[in-house]
Amino acid sequence: ATGDEIVINHIQKSLPKCPTLKTLVSTGPIVPEGWFDFNKEIDAAAPFVRPELANTNDDVSLMYFTSGTTGKSKGVMLSHKNLVENAICLDMKIPVGTVSMTLLPINHVYCLTMDIIKGIYIGATSCINDSIMHVQKNLKLFQPELVLLVPLVIESIYAKLKAAGNLIPKKMIAKQAFGGRLKTICSGGAYLDPDYVDKFAEYGITILQGYGMTECSPVISNNLEWDNRKGSVGKLLPNCEAKIVDEEIWVKGSSVMMGYYKMPEETAEALEDGWLKTGDLGYIDEDNFVYITGRKKNL
Repeated sequence: ATGDEIVINHIQKSLPKCPTLKTLVSTGPIVPEGWFDFNKEIDAAAPFVRPELANTNDDVSLMYFTSGTTGKSKGVMLSHKNLVENAICLDMKIPVGTVSMTLLPINHVYCLTMDIIKGIYIGATSCINDSIMHVQKNLKLFQPELVLLVPLVIESIYAKLKAAGNLIPKKMIAKQAFGGRLKTICSGGAYLDPDYVDKFAEYGITILQGYGMTECSPVISNNLEWDNRKGSVGKLLPNCEAKIVDEEIWVKGSSVMMGYYKMPEETAEALEDGWLKTGDLGYIDEDNFVYITGRKKNL
């Protein structure tokens, strides 16, 4: 099935949950019966010549500025293919209609790829947190089942949960804090102490730790609820392979960046024959689970 067919199928399955929905709009080549054909209506209202578009999958989609692997600010060029492949290559078995809530800023590629693009692809209900000042209010309003967080936020949340004391059952505390339905937290952006996996399990919440970097759009590996190993940062994504060179993790795959914007020397330093030098030290076990042991250089 094509990407358009998959998305439309997700939408059709979700329609019984949306009884007040009045209009469905298709902007693509597939227009199911009863949908508003955007392209047809716009062409009829204001005819114009549509340019023939070349395959743009490998064109630059956006740039994120990052310290990269050498500590100097660089514009990471990511293509449409980089981002989409990263979002769709791993089936996390998230049911259609799952409610997620974005807490990370969209200028963080982890949010864009895994909250926004993946959310659209799997047919999730994506709720946008409008302010860091309204997190508690919005958790109760949206009642998410899934959130993506960075370790600093996870640690801060745990401190508040712990401060609630032991007189109230932990799962009841979590229900009050997170809106009552939160089941899963995906952690990325930095290293999380594995002990937090056990700590949050006491509150009935599963933490799935992953690993990535902006130059890889960003996810390289991820733990899954049914396939995880404590202490690891997850199994390599299906579109990614890795090897160890002088203890450093090198990765290769369809989500590896196109290069650094107008910085050929830095690009050549980071990429070698398609392999991205992550700057992280570690190892990969026989089942493709990744373990981080340190940094090649401190940033």
